[in-house]
Amino acid sequence: MSISKKYEFVEEGTLFKPFSFNKAYICTLYRIRALRDFGNVSAGDLGGLIEKEDNLSHDGDCWVGYGALVYENARVYGNAEVYINARVCGSAQVYDDVHVCGNAYVSGKAEVYGGAQVYDHARVYDNARVYGRAQIYRDSRVYDNAEVSGDARVYDDARVYDDAFVYGNAHVYRDARVYENAHVFGDVKAGYNTHICGDTRVCENAKIKDKICFASGVFNCWQSSPALNQFR
Repeated sequence: MSISKKYEFVEEGTLFKPFSFNKAYICTLYRIRALRDFGNVSAGDLGGLIEKEDNLSHDGDCWVGYGALVYENARVYGNAEVYINARVCGSAQVYDDVHVCGNAYVSGKAEVYGGAQVYDHARVYDNARVYGRAQIYRDSRVYDNAEVSGDARVYDDARVYDDAFVYGNAHVYRDARVYENAHVFGDVKAGYNTHICGDTRVCENAKIKDKICFASGVFNCWQSSPALNQFR
């Protein structure tokens, strides 16, 4: 059974050269307009700019809102929404009930799915995955092969990278770093320049702050002394 088209191109293409991520890439982007009602979109609504129909599925309630860009081999499908100056590019995939907005970038081979949200200048890139009901926001980054899932939140300039995992109800914030093979999960709150790395596991109700560096071990309690370990 064929799927009826839900949008069309309405303007001549605009030559576009990204200022970041892939500086050698030049493409033509086209404004889209809804052909029928679906989700939060009404027939006639103008959307954002995409390079080709492969960027935005005609199935489901997915949409690229006015001001947002989707290009290269990126795909938006399911019920995902990309809007308010967000960009999805590279070979990234954004799907299910995801929201990407507020100057957020998703690029590389990253995947954002489930009910996750990426917003407020956050970036997800390389081979990173963000899923479940996770939220990445306020200038934070998730990249390399890192994963953030469950109800976890990464915000306020925090970074999760290498092969690190953040999940459960964990919060990583205020310039904290989780990297290498570290896992942060449970109801952990890790912030204020904390570094969690190596094969460290931080779990349960641990609260961590004040420039601590965890390079190994399992921790599940309050830690706030900078004398515990030094930054590498």
